[in-house]
Amino acid sequence: MNENQDEFIDTEDISSPIADMNSVDITADTLKFNVMRDLSNLPEKILNMANDMYEQSIEIEENNNGLAVIESDTAEKVLSEKLPDGKEAFTSDVKRKAECKKRLLENNDYQALLKATEDLKKKRQLDTIQLEFLNNSLKSARALSRLIGVD
Repeated sequence: MNENQDEFIDTEDISSPIADMNSVDITADTLKFNVMRDLSNLPEKILNMANDMYEQSIEIEENNNGLAVIESDTAEKVLSEKLPDGKEAFTSDVKRKAECKKRLLENNDYQALLKATEDLKKKRQLDTIQLEFLNNSLKSARALSRLIGVD
């Protein structure tokens, strides 16, 4: 540290843990307790989160299959639809796709399933972040346990 930095440090605001050894012992005991608690609790939390995410993946897949069935049925109905004179109602691929899209937007079951799937995907993304946090917390607890000698 150079001489100019000394004038910016207000030493009265700095409390030294060495000044009161009892507070150091309490802090160390609290740290050990917290590390042991984390080492004990985090693996189960991680497992539960991973299981929840697995179940979400299954539900998302089931919803996607349901959406595909509705889309297929809608496309089949549009393709087979005839005018009173027996001609195809939608003669071009562009018209058929537009009609399918319109009908899917009007289909309440499809829209509800689509919303549920999107909500599940968002929850899964948030849970992925939470799972990463829990894994990082466990790694930190393990590193701390090695440093402070907690078995």
